[in-house]
Amino acid sequence: MTRLRRLPHPRLLDLGYTCGSNIDYFIRLGCKVHVDDYTATLLTRPRPAPPTEGRGASRDRRPARAAARSKPAATTPPAIPPVDHDTSAFQAVLCWDLFDYLAEPEALAVAGEIRRVTAPGGFVLALFGPARDAASRPPRRFRIRAAGHVEPEDVEGPRLRPHHLPNRDILRLFPDFDIAQTVLLKNGVREMLLEKRNGSERRLSEPQMVSLI
Repeated sequence: MTRLRRLPHPRLLDLGYTCGSNIDYFIRLGCKVHVDDYTATLLTRPRPAPPTEGRGASRDRRPARAAARSKPAATTPPAIPPVDHDTSAFQAVLCWDLFDYLAEPEALAVAGEIRRVTAPGGFVLALFGPARDAASRPPRRFRIRAAGHVEPEDVEGPRLRPHHLPNRDILRLFPDFDIAQTVLLKNGVREMLLEKRNGSERRLSEPQMVSLI
């Protein structure tokens, strides 16, 4: 949060689930806040049912050698709604724990949109859950409390099983970003600040790691 204070009236995009007190918090920091229900739209959109194989399902009974010679079916990228803002429009983007709910193809598409709207030198703030967090859960809203700490609360929405993303996979989603800071919370959640590079050079200094135990 202190990095935003150094920027003159930065434009900040909150992708939700949004919270009125958070908007006030960033306005007091001097930000021009833009609110978007992108997370709610993304998580509640209709999704095709996964293919099932049962008694009534047709099966390919060709020999394995013939099946291996067949051309694999073409795959189409997931239908991800675009982030409806201009390229490089924001100096900061909040996506909270959005990526915990997305499988890899969806995560890559969403990250591409977030990268597009983040200006060079801008920041993305996101939360990533621990490996042991495997139980289905509803989406959550995060309220910023005193000293910048965040507090989650469940909101109405579909129960989804979270996907654990190691740091190396997060960098695959954001190849043109560096990890500027990681705060490891007591419950294993990583509060991560990513900074978009101005050019092709990677930062030489190590990212700051803070552990809250």
